[in-house]
Amino acid sequence: MKNKQGKPCKAVRAGKLKVCPGTDVKQFIMTKVKNLNGTSDRVPSGYESWIHYWKIKTGQKLAGGCAARNCSDMTGTNLEGAHVKKTVEYNDDSWYIVPLCPSCNKRTDEFYVTATLVPVNP
Repeated sequence: MKNKQGKPCKAVRAGKLKVCPGTDVKQFIMTKVKNLNGTSDRVPSGYESWIHYWKIKTGQKLAGGCAARNCSDMTGTNLEGAHVKKTVEYNDDSWYIVPLCPSCNKRTDEFYVTATLVPVNP
């Protein structure tokens, strides 16, 4: 794992996440989101996939598994870069990418995520 300066650090646990010591964990506070439907055919320009886009933009690995709170998929394999929007109480119409397992990426309810949301332009 690397810190913001790109130097290796010994990761510490912050809930489900592993972070470098001194990391501002406020960015990892749970956010209530809802999946966006019909976005799977979009591919980010210059990236292999949406999950690759998320990894590059955050500098994080997917060791923590699915970002949905209470999801049992902690393997970190087969994750998808899911398009989500924050729920109405945030007053934010932006689209974001977050790593979700295939099952959580199909959810139609509102749910909490623990990973960094990376903004994308719709």
